[in-house]
Amino acid sequence: MPAFDTLKATKLLKASGFEETQAEAVVATVRDAIAENVATKADVTEASNELKLEIAGVRAEIANARTELKDDIAGVRAELKDDIAGVRAELKDDIANLRTETKAEIGKVRAELAGVRAELKADIAGVHAELKDDIGKVSKEISDFRTEIHHKALYLAAGIIGLVVSLIKLLP
Repeated sequence: MPAFDTLKATKLLKASGFEETQAEAVVATVRDAIAENVATKADVTEASNELKLEIAGVRAEIANARTELKDDIAGVRAELKDDIAGVRAELKDDIANLRTETKAEIGKVRAELAGVRAELKADIAGVHAELKDDIGKVSKEISDFRTEIHHKALYLAAGIIGLVVSLIKLLP
């Protein structure tokens, strides 16, 4: 946005019949309104930096969640391996005495393991979907914020133009 030329505006108002003090007051008012309502490059940079920090924080949280999930999955796998090893040891002892009964138990253990595995896959898929949804929401919020900033800038520009048009209409 080009700078507001206060000297030129003052001369124009004086040329159209304003007294110098009136012209200076009008120009000062317009200059102050512009200065208060226009986002500077520093303002936009600051807002952008804040958003970048927030995005970095969200990414760090997602990374931490992924690490925690990987650790949890590794722990569950280790527990399952231990459980399976224990079941196998018990089965070896039972096979000698109760072969028929042991076959039924093996079937039950396999079904339980398949259920646990299916549950873990479903849980992992759910967590993945939630993370994907959260990332989508953050992206949407960023997009909405950018749109809001754009709309406010347009609203502000329209207000300034309206003010200038009103001032021009006041000219004789």
